[in-house]
Amino acid sequence: MKACCGEQKRNEGLKLALHWTVSQRVSVVQRFARAGADATPRTVNDERFLKKIVFSDGAAFHVCGHVHRHNVRVWAAENPRADVGYERNTPKVNVRCALMHDKVIGPFFFEEPTVTSNIYIDMLQLFAVPQFQEGLIFQQDGAPPHYGNIVREFLDTTFPQRWIGRGAVMAWPPRFPDITPLDFYLWGYVKQHVYSERINDINNLKQRFTDVIHSVTPDVLTRVWEELDYRLDMCRATNRTALNRYANLERFPFIW
Repeated sequence: MKACCGEQKRNEGLKLALHWTVSQRVSVVQRFARAGADATPRTVNDERFLKKIVFSDGAAFHVCGHVHRHNVRVWAAENPRADVGYERNTPKVNVRCALMHDKVIGPFFFEEPTVTSNIYIDMLQLFAVPQFQEGLIFQQDGAPPHYGNIVREFLDTTFPQRWIGRGAVMAWPPRFPDITPLDFYLWGYVKQHVYSERINDINNLKQRFTDVIHSVTPDVLTRVWEELDYRLDMCRATNRTALNRYANLERFPFIW
């Protein structure tokens, strides 16, 4: 079945950060192949590995149009002299979403201004986990609320040997938003469409956010997962280049 015009426009609007040519992509894959059998990624051994992962992340959306994604970084060989502006004390919502290869779970809006380990685990138990299928692998970053003892104990019990993050069997690289689908795709897509019209108040912001999340189609997510696979190939192929100064990827079995 052909996509409708609205869906085609959304698909065309999916602009991912890596704009590689075909030859560049082939070059990366060839370099990776020359690395030998020891570097064979887990995604080759198990074609469905990436499709089993539920990626999760949170962000703060302000009524004024600012989005605080917490872990955004500017990478450069030299100091990029980048300036980041903030507006203080503006109305905002803390929101969390989870992303699978075929659907978005969320949004979940925290009513509390600050998310603690107790608040975070309540969200997992009452909202997120009941929507997960059996056998999935849960990923989270290493933010302090996610590292609390009660959170890690809950994850060890709920996802035994099947969660990725700080303190897990499968570690997650710190400050590495380039390989998190919510960072390299979802938050940018949401910001672009939520703020396409003026936001009047918090309730208006929440409604627009929810509408945009519900507009993400499985076809778009398929393309996002393909991009994720390419990005992981790039990480493996360039492990000993400038990227290695920020994270020794051999420490993270999720990638290797």
